[in-house]
Amino acid sequence: MKKTQLKEIKGLEIKDLLAKVKKAKEDLAEAFMARSEGAKGSKDVKAIFKKRKDLARMMTILRQKKMLVELESRQKGNI
Repeated sequence: MKKTQLKEIKGLEIKDLLAKVKKAKEDLAEAFMARSEGAKGSKDVKAIFKKRKDLARMMTILRQKKMLVELESRQKGNI
């Protein structure tokens, strides 16, 4: 994932980020299936590794955003 893509993902709202995470999970599953079926060009394990890292980054950003929303709602309740 390039820095520009990372900035773009950080700027997304939670619902848009959820859609991207879902799509990334589907892509990763397809890559694993293609590799297990022995399709031509599916020997690229590095691509699967990269997709896993990208998915982990997106899920981390999603969790951070959810925690921020939760924290803000708690602070509004205390004021």
